[in-house]
Amino acid sequence: MRKKPLFLLSIFLFVTFIENVNAQWERIEGLYGGMILGVTGDNPTMYAVSATRLLSKYYLYQSNDMGITWDNTYLDVTNYYDVAAKDSDIFVAFGYPTNNHTCLIHSSDYGRTWESINGIFDSVYVQRISIKDSMVIVTNPYAGLFFSKDNGANWSRSDINNLPEGRQIWDIAYSDSAIFLSAENCLYRSTDNCVSWDQIYEGIHVIYCIASNGTNLILNTDYDFYISSDDGDSWTKLSSPDLGSTGGANKLVYYGSHLYFTNISQLFHSADSGNNWTELKLGIDSSEIYRDIYIDSSGVYVATERGMIYSTIDGVNWSYMDLSGITSRSVEEFEFCGNSIFTFSVPPTPYLGNIYSMSTNSWKPIITDPELSLSTFASFGNNQIIAGCRNDTSVLCYNENEDIWNKVGNVKTSMIRSTGTELYAIIDSIPYYNNIYKSTDGGYTWDRLLIDDKFGKFTNIFIDDENIFVTKDIYDLPTLLLFRSKDSGNTWEFITADTFQINAVLTIDSVMFMGTESSSYNLNGLLRSLDSGKTWDNIFPDKSISSALKRGHNLIFSSGNEVFRMDYLNRSILNISDSLMGNINQLKINDDYLYAGTIRGLWRRPLSDFIVGTHRDRFSTITDYALHRAYPNPFNPKTTFRFDLPEETHVEIVVYDLMGREVWKSAKTHYSAGTYSVVWNGVNQSGQPVGTGMYIVRLKSLRYSATQKVLLMK
Repeated sequence: MRKKPLFLLSIFLFVTFIENVNAQWERIEGLYGGMILGVTGDNPTMYAVSATRLLSKYYLYQSNDMGITWDNTYLDVTNYYDVAAKDSDIFVAFGYPTNNHTCLIHSSDYGRTWESINGIFDSVYVQRISIKDSMVIVTNPYAGLFFSKDNGANWSRSDINNLPEGRQIWDIAYSDSAIFLSAENCLYRSTDNCVSWDQIYEGIHVIYCIASNGTNLILNTDYDFYISSDDGDSWTKLSSPDLGSTGGANKLVYYGSHLYFTNISQLFHSADSGNNWTELKLGIDSSEIYRDIYIDSSGVYVATERGMIYSTIDGVNWSYMDLSGITSRSVEEFEFCGNSIFTFSVPPTPYLGNIYSMSTNSWKPIITDPELSLSTFASFGNNQIIAGCRNDTSVLCYNENEDIWNKVGNVKTSMIRSTGTELYAIIDSIPYYNNIYKSTDGGYTWDRLLIDDKFGKFTNIFIDDENIFVTKDIYDLPTLLLFRSKDSGNTWEFITADTFQINAVLTIDSVMFMGTESSSYNLNGLLRSLDSGKTWDNIFPDKSISSALKRGHNLIFSSGNEVFRMDYLNRSILNISDSLMGNINQLKINDDYLYAGTIRGLWRRPLSDFIVGTHRDRFSTITDYALHRAYPNPFNPKTTFRFDLPEETHVEIVVYDLMGREVWKSAKTHYSAGTYSVVWNGVNQSGQPVGTGMYIVRLKSLRYSATQKVLLMK
């Protein structure tokens, strides 16, 4: 790749004009209030563990006012198991050593500093932590039980009498005079602080959970509950709620006469120590949603996939807590359809089949099929969403007007992109081999596009006005191949691109831009070409560009957790990231807002904060509105409507038949001043081809309207 002689000078001048814009992003709340996996505390201090992405990263948050406000302790790990706290002491357990930590770490100053507990926990992972006074007990399902009598300073392994080798340890509880341990279908008791243990109960069912209020002890088996008031010497069977097919409890807590437990998909409450039960319906309709429960005198706190819900101890009135700062659910991909936004539910892995839609800040689940691993989706027409699946040969179509999903195709897709009337997809054929396909009927049928015969794998599709860009990974080459089509995929040209990963390609007028991944051996950052891709300049170097789009003559792109706006002539660049949190996965524009899908939720910001109209646009040469003659006309199968805008405005193009009936219309789009084009492929609003004949085209904006006739000949 050739670099121009004035490259370094241009970079210097470019960076010189970087400035910040002090305006605010707003987080779109609702579903993305944070996925909470664990909660614990010691009044008035609480701790919550939140997950990001595919459960690959966890963060510990602290509240000093029982959940009113939260702060990130900046303790991040990759394999969280459990957390427990008492006064200023906090213990966090991991599944394996990582990040310079052993499997158990400890803080004695409310999480400000941390130390690894070395020795036995260098490689022995900890599943469960329990604290009472200065006694700390941790368990491993197969290595046994370890305890400390001095807040974790010194540790011993407990020899549990009669515990068969390999028997899993499930739960720990304390009465006023003893410690209790459940191990599969047995219950053990220690009256000498873990030195020795006696087996006091053995049943035919697995003992999942045990809990104590100091006086009474309650255990849960697969489907039954038992109570003891004499430290386990005798037991009485309690009434049991309807657990369905899920079975035993995942978490059981006991405070006073109040019992709460969850089997993950259900949450139950008893106000009389288990004699009567009430299933709590809290408006959560996804399975496996209840992650943890914490209870004290201030109330009961339930960790869920959507955030933290809270009630007073009686469990009558529930509400979601304001988890400002705990916004960890990642928005990998999102799309607009009519008045709604659609996105995937990313974590946890078993629920990649969930699709959520939102209008007016209220999220609802649309698809909750855990068997579907949804990979991508795209808008089609004005009111349809097309979704593809990685693990199933299904293409699904959602019609907003009918509010239903239908299976429309039988292909396995890893990516679908749309022009509005055409769909382009990466469809897998055999392992490590795929092709680019095109559909003009909403995903029912697909035609393979002949692009390149080299053995490799297509990795991405980018659509920009009339350009279709695709990238391909050739296994014996260190860089990607980039191809472009200007005629809806009928013919393709190869564009040289000396870069390893391409995340965005677009054009503004005749200027091409490419957003690439940062690397040490390739030209990386934001690249620009003035000669249709023959040569490239790096105008924003040493940055990984995750997403890029345009609005008129404005280029908007993201790098890490920052968003920038620049004019395509590269005369200025604005940092528009203020108050935005989380690395950015995707940028999109709809109506009057710029949206950012991040690892900490979905955010938006008014375009008026950083995009100005013609009265301040130094680069616009358009002085009046105009709808140019459609070309070609007559046409088959498609024609292009080109128009001029002297100012920033919304534009909609509508096609009518000669009876005045609406046949097709473009999405209502906000444009800056400039010249634009919209393609009509001779289909109706449902994506079906229309017949031969004369049609009337109308361009509508706030201050301008124009019509013309076009002839479709077949």
